[in-house]
Amino acid sequence: MTDAGSNLKMGPLVKLNVSSLALEIQSLPSQAHLDLFKAGIINDPLLEFTERWVINDNWTYTADLTPFTKNHQGDTSKRTLIVFYGIDTIGNITFSGYPAFWVNNQFRRYSFDISHFLNSSIGDDHNLTIALESAWHYGLNATIF
Repeated sequence: MTDAGSNLKMGPLVKLNVSSLALEIQSLPSQAHLDLFKAGIINDPLLEFTERWVINDNWTYTADLTPFTKNHQGDTSKRTLIVFYGIDTIGNITFSGYPAFWVNNQFRRYSFDISHFLNSSIGDDHNLTIALESAWHYGLNATIF
């Protein structure tokens, strides 16, 4: 995410929730399998992958944007973009409680202007949330034309 050319480092502010697990992500970009491996929850996915539950679950990444929104509120001259270089695969993105975007192709780069979301948070909700639906289950329910 950039604002006037600077990068926002969200490091420890990002949390990953899957099943009954909650992990704190230390770096972005993130990859769920590697995050689970670093936390000691699964074996190295490049050597062996026996945890099939991973593909069946929905994943939620949440970042607290409070420090960023405090600097942005009220300044309508600032334009802020968020850029995703691949979101796997079906995702609903919300900002500060507002449904914002829906993505469905991990091989695309997505760029969204989020300026108006940063100026209009709901109460104390200053979160960016990316809810990823299981691509496996989505595919089972998709209609083929």
